[in-house]
Amino acid sequence: MEKILNYANPAWYAEGSKLSGRARLIEVLDDISDKIETEFPDDLDVQAELHHKATEIYQANGNYPKSLRHAERALEIRRVLFGDKNVEVAKDKYYLGAVYLKFLKINQSLKLHEEAAATFREIAPDNANLSFLLEDLGGIYRGHWREFDKSEKNFTEALEIFRQKDGEIHFNTARVYFELSWIFAEKGDFSKADEYFREGTNRLNQLPEANIKKRLPRFQAAFEQAKGNRRKAEKILEDFLAQTDENAASPNVKDAEELLEQFYGANENYEKSIQLQTKLIKNLNPNVPPDKIRIGFRKTKIALDFYRSGKNTEADAMFAEGYQIYCTVPAENFKIEYHNLVAECFIYQKRYEKAKLILEELLAFFRENLPPNHGQTLEHKKLLEKIEKAGSADSLSAAVQAKR
Repeated sequence: MEKILNYANPAWYAEGSKLSGRARLIEVLDDISDKIETEFPDDLDVQAELHHKATEIYQANGNYPKSLRHAERALEIRRVLFGDKNVEVAKDKYYLGAVYLKFLKINQSLKLHEEAAATFREIAPDNANLSFLLEDLGGIYRGHWREFDKSEKNFTEALEIFRQKDGEIHFNTARVYFELSWIFAEKGDFSKADEYFREGTNRLNQLPEANIKKRLPRFQAAFEQAKGNRRKAEKILEDFLAQTDENAASPNVKDAEELLEQFYGANENYEKSIQLQTKLIKNLNPNVPPDKIRIGFRKTKIALDFYRSGKNTEADAMFAEGYQIYCTVPAENFKIEYHNLVAECFIYQKRYEKAKLILEELLAFFRENLPPNHGQTLEHKKLLEKIEKAGSADSLSAAVQAKR
């Protein structure tokens, strides 16, 4: 604690001298997180807990590479201390599994989530992490494996725990009702989907926190998207953003804008997607590493939307900016989607060899980390097929031209 307080001291001999005594807490964490094991060389339990806390903070701030390093180290230390069947070990498995999701290491993430859930059920069924872990498992089975029955089972188990622990009128309880409504909608059971959505809405509207109630449009939009009502889903979010008095930094606004942008892209509404992504980029800081990656990702995505809209000149200019960031950031910091975006832009530019090189390098990753029918896997296969067809067509065209 004395060391942390010294970051507010600008004197030459103090930790705060590097930042004139004006260090933000996240900057303090950046400076001290690599010193955990030298500061506490003889106390492994303290090391593990500090690594765990760093995991949580870095993940919440979007710095997933640092979060990953601390999550792996926390689990490694606690396994040495306690063996595999231990509550703290289960907690670290849960957190590491959550970080793996950010890197699309879906198979490893699912394994850690399932192992942690089994441990909690067996030796600590009242642990506060179990209900949230089951909720996340439901999301993994729904979003990545498309196994709706397993998703429903985990969400239902989480719901019962939340109802017993937090009561009927609580955000946790309401949220899982919404998540189950999406599952039933995607299974085609619209009657049950409507029933669960009403239950969630009823509970959310009874909550005293006005800020939480403002999340309803996002839940409603996701529900309509799950039912196939794409334009209705977009309009719900558009109306919410037009009517809200919250600023752009508000979590409600940011989450709604990012969800709306996903809908625009999925629904091939490229012009609106470009407009919204341009706005989102303005709220990012290029001097912050996670934001720099987001800027590059979004610029590349905008370029792809331009290509798909037939605006090649604008696309080339925007892709040059996105690709420049792609080339300057360590590859392990990327979302896998970034690689696919770059490859697809190369395809539009008819630079097939460069696109193929990126995609082939990803093959081993997809085979090891993603379910066979995962959306990214299927997209990856489509892009490789597109390259093969385009390459054959170009070869045929060149042969015809040569004969002429």
